[in-house]
Amino acid sequence: MKFVGLILAIIFVAGCSKEVQKNKQFDGVWKPVTLTIFNYNGLKNEVPILGFIKFSRDGKKSKSGTYEFAVNYSFQGNDDAYIDHGTYVIDNGNVVTLKSAVDASETMSTIVYITKDDLKFEIPNKNFLGYYFLMKKEK
Repeated sequence: MKFVGLILAIIFVAGCSKEVQKNKQFDGVWKPVTLTIFNYNGLKNEVPILGFIKFSRDGKKSKSGTYEFAVNYSFQGNDDAYIDHGTYVIDNGNVVTLKSAVDASETMSTIVYITKDDLKFEIPNKNFLGYYFLMKKEK
């Protein structure tokens, strides 16, 4: 009888995909702490950033949801804003596909790491630049 319980526990734990677990952690409002912008010549710039990024999962066992970016930053002396919203899907453990409702673009991004309170999120190629966000979860 102990073996039946052990087998059921293993099936339950193995039944939850990495994407569903990541989406559960991903869900919420995140405040950017730093934004690093890099180009393909190897130049990296850490820039001041304000605003929020919100991810809302579709349901308990979902690996998809909606997102909203509303951030302002200053890059090379120019103030800029990144405002976007749409849907996302998490695949292959940590690859996030963002589908914009604003301009119908599709952006591949990566969850570098995520904990209960911290998120490192990378958008490697958007408008010929890479964006590396370090964020804290708002309570």
